[in-house]
Amino acid sequence: MRKKFYLIGVLALALALSGSVHAYTNTAPSAPLGATAVEGDIVTVKPAADHLNWDIALEKLQLKLKLEQLQIKLSKPQLNDSQRQRLEEQIEELQQLLREAEIPTGKLFKVYVNKYYTGNLLVKVYLTNAGALSLAYDQLNIELTLVGSMDGIQTLTMDKAVATFNLAGRAGKNNHLRLVGGSYHLISDNPEEWAEGWTITPEFYCEATQR
Repeated sequence: MRKKFYLIGVLALALALSGSVHAYTNTAPSAPLGATAVEGDIVTVKPAADHLNWDIALEKLQLKLKLEQLQIKLSKPQLNDSQRQRLEEQIEELQQLLREAEIPTGKLFKVYVNKYYTGNLLVKVYLTNAGALSLAYDQLNIELTLVGSMDGIQTLTMDKAVATFNLAGRAGKNNHLRLVGGSYHLISDNPEEWAEGWTITPEFYCEATQR
């Protein structure tokens, strides 16, 4: 069976992230108790300078080449039943690996808190293209953490497309939002079997606001 596609997933950042996402101080009585009033931005959000590049092309290419080699061997008429069965099992295992794998880890965003701001912040991360992803994946779990937050690991899925973190006491600190794990399973490794409008590339939007 000819497979024309291997997953090349590149973790893309939404175009809106080309600049900072700003939250401004609120000097009204509703401002958080103990928060220091500052001028300008109290927090900026940017893609991490060394942000994660979800590129598993090399791994998939190696699997693809191995699969093709096994399929060539399977076509040889001199194989006995035992050899043929073993090759068929190996081919099925590789085909499954081409559809299913663990997500790599790395940095996504840098959340910088103004050194004079001592209040609390709410950081939200959105999976902005869940609908298009659902046309290629039947399962996608993306696990995130935010350094400095006590909220632990939050998981983005195609059904739960927002993760929320709280930051407190982080004045003057960079807080990296990290992708720490997860998994995916493609509906098929042949894009011709996917519905129109599919994508395999998750897109993210991150914002930080006063809490």
